[in-house]
Amino acid sequence: MLTKYKNIIGDRAFHEVKLEKITGTEFITKIEGRAFKWLNVENINLPNVTEIGEYAFEASNVKYFNFGNNLMCIKNQVFVNTKQVNRMYIPNGVNLVAYALYV
Repeated sequence: MLTKYKNIIGDRAFHEVKLEKITGTEFITKIEGRAFKWLNVENINLPNVTEIGEYAFEASNVKYFNFGNNLMCIKNQVFVNTKQVNRMYIPNGVNLVAYALYV
């Protein structure tokens, strides 16, 4: 579980870590590069994230992404090789860096 005191998920924080479930996501405001590379959970809900760093979800097996209306920036190749995605909600007005949604 993530708490309100750890609102930034740092670079490679969960890179190659096996997680079954992610809770407390309402406290996350920023995800840095490769933070969740190879993540293997079905759903991820990030209602208060404002920025997602490069390659943050690279090669993950997440099927459903839900980002809240606070999201402002998705950086380069955040979703590269995420071939399992069935549904993704990205709010209007998000600044997408080139190739951000390249899968």
